[in-house]
Amino acid sequence: MRSAHCFAYGVKGNSTASFGTVFAAGTGRDFFLNLLGKSDWTNSGTGNEFQVAHVLLSALTNEEYRIGSTILNRWGGGFEAVTCSQVAPRFEKVGDILHTFWRMRERADDSLGFTPMFYKTRYWRDGMIIRSARFEETGPGSFKLASNDLTLVPPLLRQVSDYNLTELGEVDFSYRAICCHVAIEKSNGQDILFFVEQREHQRDFEFEFDASSVRLHISSNLTSAILDEVRKQRSEAITHADT
Repeated sequence: MRSAHCFAYGVKGNSTASFGTVFAAGTGRDFFLNLLGKSDWTNSGTGNEFQVAHVLLSALTNEEYRIGSTILNRWGGGFEAVTCSQVAPRFEKVGDILHTFWRMRERADDSLGFTPMFYKTRYWRDGMIIRSARFEETGPGSFKLASNDLTLVPPLLRQVSDYNLTELGEVDFSYRAICCHVAIEKSNGQDILFFVEQREHQRDFEFEFDASSVRLHISSNLTSAILDEVRKQRSEAITHADT
């Protein structure tokens, strides 16, 4: 048996292209519904439930972390999601998304480059935990650790002092999915591509660091997958323009 409960009464459904009828409520409702219309989050219906949830959470948490609009709009709390698998019917929480940043020039596939910073978010007792690191390039393929931070963003009406961080435990950079934020430089501006890679048994992005050394490995599988997605979206844009 499977059941779900609506979190509010009298919420009207909103029709969307990718998800059909969606029910949303709260102060973040309009932003969320607007976000659903910005991209084909289901990858033309081929994405599984975790891939869809990961890419949506990636876009939402990046918005919160990058410009803080959720805090300014008094959304409170944080973004959390559960899915119900079609294969093994059970509710499961979605999380552990590592955000990485990339840049490239339009129509120059050999220009893909990694921006040496990344972060991961999780939620603990209604507060957002941000685990982040940034490197400075000291030479070709050589980096030094510039920052290694753990930040707590409390929800509305609570303060950092209300939390005992010793109870949090270790927060590392382990991940279940990678969200690649790709800035594509164009002659008339810039496009942002979201690409989520999810491999259960393969680590495409590995790093170790201490006070004196950094080891970073990015597999060619990940960079190839990013470029394939860029080419795919470029081809789809040309097709839409022709029609």
